[in-house]
Amino acid sequence: MYISIVLIAIGGQPIPAPRPAGGGSPRAAEKPDLAGWLPVDKDFIPSSYRGRIIGLVGKTVTIKPEGDLKIGQIKTLPGGAVEKRLYVQDNTGPPRTFAFHGMLLRFSGLDSTYRGGVTPPHDTDHKVGDLQIGDVVDIGCERLEGVDYCHRVSIQRRPGGLVPPANGDAKLPAAKQWCTHCNALQAAEGKALLILRDLGVWHFR
Repeated sequence: MYISIVLIAIGGQPIPAPRPAGGGSPRAAEKPDLAGWLPVDKDFIPSSYRGRIIGLVGKTVTIKPEGDLKIGQIKTLPGGAVEKRLYVQDNTGPPRTFAFHGMLLRFSGLDSTYRGGVTPPHDTDHKVGDLQIGDVVDIGCERLEGVDYCHRVSIQRRPGGLVPPANGDAKLPAAKQWCTHCNALQAAEGKALLILRDLGVWHFR
């Protein structure tokens, strides 16, 4: 049995792991040593996906892959040896469309009839109604009977705007809120790009 660890970076900057449900501040990000990790098996299905929203139609979202998403798997083999495997999101692939899972729709106030399993949302999660075209998001996903579902979503950046408050932000002081953290990083990245432009250095994504 593998233990999976999701590792995400935006613009080369690792972002803190989500706050656990029930409160607390985002944990400090660490860049793990990935030397010696093997690639995951070909049939590996990632539990997270990261990119920019390019479509919101009905109860679906279409996301173009973007950013640095890695998922590490750690397994202890018979005899005590440790096997480490690494999934790296392919950002050259086509956009993917996900159906919003009933659990996310219920959390978003869009499906009061849902009676399936419920996992408490992270404090850094957002509701479906918070999403906009162009948002850079991190989602939790799964494939059920051939359908790709999004069961949680966290907005990381909103180019040209501000990341809205997340699920747990209302109970925290402004300085510790997820939206404050993301908007501060977005502002810093914007200033860096302006400096590069003024220096005649252009940044392409």
